[in-house]
Amino acid sequence: MSGFAVGSHSRNELHVTNGGAADE
Repeated sequence: MSGFAVGSHSRNELHVTNGGAADE
């Protein structure tokens, strides 16, 4: 769930920045 914390500022951007990492 590392990607979630990284994209916490923008859940939408989370998918754009960490597509695969966010899934983990």
